[in-house]
Amino acid sequence: MNTYKKIAILCLMVLSGLQGCKKDSATADDSAKLKVYSLEGIGNAAVKDAKCGIDLANGRLYSVVAGQQHQNEIDIAYGYMTTGDPSYYARCFLNLSYAGCFCGGSSYFSYGDQPNRQGYSSYSVLNATRIEAGSEQINFDQLAARGTKAALDEVFAAQPNSNGSVNEVTFADGADNLVVSHILFTTVKGKRGVIRIKPYVKNRQQNYHLQANEISIDVVVEP
Repeated sequence: MNTYKKIAILCLMVLSGLQGCKKDSATADDSAKLKVYSLEGIGNAAVKDAKCGIDLANGRLYSVVAGQQHQNEIDIAYGYMTTGDPSYYARCFLNLSYAGCFCGGSSYFSYGDQPNRQGYSSYSVLNATRIEAGSEQINFDQLAARGTKAALDEVFAAQPNSNGSVNEVTFADGADNLVVSHILFTTVKGKRGVIRIKPYVKNRQQNYHLQANEISIDVVVEP
């Protein structure tokens, strides 16, 4: 075999190897496993020391006061807002820029609404995580089992998107029934995912919106 043929074969082998590496890398990116976790004991922010602030990317919970040191990581929080006609308090998730803090009573979304207020400083941290009520056709278990970005792409593509992304998602009705069980989100840092709210114990006492009313959730989120 002459020298030119040897060089040509060697070049083809190198190119083939590079293409193989590129293909393997692309496959790895496409099939990167989503993170799946559960959180329990998420409490209404109106209650002192309740763990209401959620870091969706890392699956961590913070109370209002503890969360002051982690505002850039907290994406949404759980509490109560007035809604409906006639108005009533209902369980909600809000993004941090809207949840208010030191908000003068616009919500029960931070302990700052109560006397001796304390809360996240939404004036300096604007974690406007995009959230929206998800379709009830979402199969959370199937998404978690597949665990790929492609599977998450399909969920987002199938979303009716009738309301689009909002600051607040109310997931209970006036009788405290769970009416929205899935919430889609995209964090400020670009992590997309789905929240599944687990069934909870209803509370219809007169001051229910000032009680802990803990909930638990499952989350699928991009790594």
